[in-house]
Amino acid sequence: MTLISVVVLIAALSGLSRALKDPICALEPASHGTDGFTCHGHFPRYSYYLFKNECERWIYGGCGKPNKNNFGTIEECQHKCKEAVSIEIIK
Repeated sequence: MTLISVVVLIAALSGLSRALKDPICALEPASHGTDGFTCHGHFPRYSYYLFKNECERWIYGGCGKPNKNNFGTIEECQHKCKEAVSIEIIK
């Protein structure tokens, strides 16, 4: 039973990753880029969270280099990554 659950989960996740608009969207949300330093910058950024299908705001401190799953505006993040969800109502 557990094996079946794992197989179903893997199949679902692989299908989800193929449906992404851009491979960047599958990256782990960008880190704050501190690299262990105390950084005093305050730059609002947005990252896409795959399993939430949402873009969330975070503050980049200016140190280090976050990955490519970071965007300057929520609109840019949503356009690049957010999947449209349609709900069909059956009568």
